[in-house]
Amino acid sequence: MIKNVIIVLTVIVTFGYSCSNNQINELQGLYVIGGFRQQPDINPDTLYNLVISKFGETPFNFISKDSVILDEKFGETFFGASEFKYQLTNKTLTFIEGDKRITMNYTYDGAFRLDIDNPYLVRLDLIKKTK
Repeated sequence: MIKNVIIVLTVIVTFGYSCSNNQINELQGLYVIGGFRQQPDINPDTLYNLVISKFGETPFNFISKDSVILDEKFGETFFGASEFKYQLTNKTLTFIEGDKRITMNYTYDGAFRLDIDNPYLVRLDLIKKTK
């Protein structure tokens, strides 16, 4: 009986640790938009023209450990530029262009979920593009 309880507790602790320790150490390659959450007051037609019409096709190209290139129209619309240096910590992704810094909290659960401060969107879900 005690042995079964110990086994169950070990499994629970191991599972809990693996879920809480789910983080990403680097971004590399192409990422596409896999989902998003819009601002509550945004017109769906506006959002369609800005995002959904490019849904799944707008790459974030992390070309090195500190540089990212966004689709030009998408980058200008949502971030004010399309080429950035970036810094990744265990909780934030910061885009840097000259003196401008855009810091976004994120979670990672297989999708890279960015909390963004934007008039149109609250969150962007990025998924690594496969061949």
